[in-house]
Amino acid sequence: MTIKVGDIVRYGGLEQRLMMCSAGMFRLSHDGHMGFSPYRLRLVESTTLPELEVGGFVCVNNIPIEEKNQYVATWDMRSEETVNSGQTYTIDEVHNTECYGQVFEINGRCFLPYHLTKTDSYDMI
Repeated sequence: MTIKVGDIVRYGGLEQRLMMCSAGMFRLSHDGHMGFSPYRLRLVESTTLPELEVGGFVCVNNIPIEEKNQYVATWDMRSEETVNSGQTYTIDEVHNTECYGQVFEINGRCFLPYHLTKTDSYDMI
């Protein structure tokens, strides 16, 4: 099975998320950037990515600190507030990238699909 961004792999005795992947380099949640082929990693769990699109509704799930430290964009207070709000958000933009796959812009911040849960509607309070 092919390893992809978002999967949980074993490297250096730790289970870690594959955060970014390019031809000769990849980024792991605990170890950061590595300069060899990610295909030498051992797959622990294949992540099923949700099918999302612009205008869709999502909740942003809790993100472990080690993944925040290696995230696609700089992690800041607004990113943290979005995660902790428990609110439903609308996907504003989708960016298709070579190294990260799809990146979703939500509430002015970028999030990766494996941290999002698709919801059916926006709850009005």
